[in-house]
Amino acid sequence: MSMRDPYPSRKGDTRDAASSWVPDVLKDVPAIIGDEKRADLLVEQAKLIGDKIKNDVTTSQVRNIFGPVRQIQLRWRTDTPQSDAEKAFRQVMLLRPKLAYQAKRANKPGFYDLETILGAAIEEIGKAKDYQERYARFRRFVEFFEAILAYHTAAGGKS
Repeated sequence: MSMRDPYPSRKGDTRDAASSWVPDVLKDVPAIIGDEKRADLLVEQAKLIGDKIKNDVTTSQVRNIFGPVRQIQLRWRTDTPQSDAEKAFRQVMLLRPKLAYQAKRANKPGFYDLETILGAAIEEIGKAKDYQERYARFRRFVEFFEAILAYHTAAGGKS
């Protein structure tokens, strides 16, 4: 009987090769998502991320995740009833498995970095004390993600 690899899907997995710049970004994520006055930090870090991931992540890969974020944004507004807001929030939380799936499919360090950063940003949305604050954090998350996409494209990210 031959010994088979118990985790054949992990062959060549680059997840463990975390980039050295990611921890610095992760330190700023709570302020980017939690503090509306830190747009400067949002722009600074989005520019860094867009530049760092440009060679590993295609624009279409980023848009595969950003598209559902836009759909959630269209359904979740300030006047959305609480039950619908709860559904929208649930959809936001379910973006994390989508990110993990896309990262595994891409199997590039840059996409794993993006997954880590956006996952931390999604966690910050969940730390809000009430629905109004959740909505405000979600809006800042959308702005952050949109800025990352813009800077990725500006940096010459692959199409």
